[in-house]
Amino acid sequence: MASSISSSGRPIVRERNRREARALILQNEIWPGSAPEVYRFDEDIDAMVMEDLSDYAVMRGVLLDGGARFDGFATRLGQILAANFRATSDLMADHVARKNRVRDFINPELCEISERLVFTEPIFNRTGANSVEAGNEDLVRSIVYASEDLQREVGKLKWRFMTSSESFIHGDLHTGSIFMRADDIKLFDSEFAFFGPAGYDLGNVLAHLLFARAHARYTGDDACASWVEAQLGQLVETFAHHLAGASIPDEADPFAPALEPWVLRNVLLDAAGHCGTEVLPRRGRGKGARPHDVGARRASRCGAGAA
Repeated sequence: MASSISSSGRPIVRERNRREARALILQNEIWPGSAPEVYRFDEDIDAMVMEDLSDYAVMRGVLLDGGARFDGFATRLGQILAANFRATSDLMADHVARKNRVRDFINPELCEISERLVFTEPIFNRTGANSVEAGNEDLVRSIVYASEDLQREVGKLKWRFMTSSESFIHGDLHTGSIFMRADDIKLFDSEFAFFGPAGYDLGNVLAHLLFARAHARYTGDDACASWVEAQLGQLVETFAHHLAGASIPDEADPFAPALEPWVLRNVLLDAAGHCGTEVLPRRGRGKGARPHDVGARRASRCGAGAA
């Protein structure tokens, strides 16, 4: 039953709060301290009491405003994302317990938002709400809206997003849903969490690091650009290392040792694809364009956003 209306005009179901609480609790079970600790969640009144993080700042603001950056960011996040996969995928987890968790995290309303805003609208612009930098309309029309090749590849990613329950994922992970201080990070805003394609979170974060790098280059913040550059490579390397290098428990599926390299390759391919979908023209949202998005679009026009 809907209890309120979001800024987009869509009803917010009460189950949304419960899923977020469960996601934060599970995230901390997998990697203690990787999310705000939930001290209590009251389902009767949908009230959640959680850890005070007033000594942290949202990572996006840190990269924009020059706050304290955590040099171990990529290593820590790569470890967390790899741990999420190891603890909740069929490759290493108990199959029956895992399927029960998949059921507990079915998230139809918020998955539909992602399916529409991340995959469908940027490619087809059915509502006409895509925001495109002036002067780029013809380019976007030719290489996005009229490209059958792009539609097919993004369609494959959407199909995987809708049908794959590969592992527990945050579902909306980016620099705006990570708290940072000089020695730590915490993942928050987990209401989109569900069991989906394992490369989705990694790809999203990589895309937003690219936004941050382009913004830093455009604004002449060489120190931030260099920091982000280092984090980009380290994040992928750490994630892959902690998946490929993980010991496979004796009780794991007997196919796991033979499948592991193939699974890792597919997860990284998915991550690359999801990074691409995140940097495509985005549909306009209630709060308007994000600073990194604007900076990245402008930087791309002057060549600063090139890889």
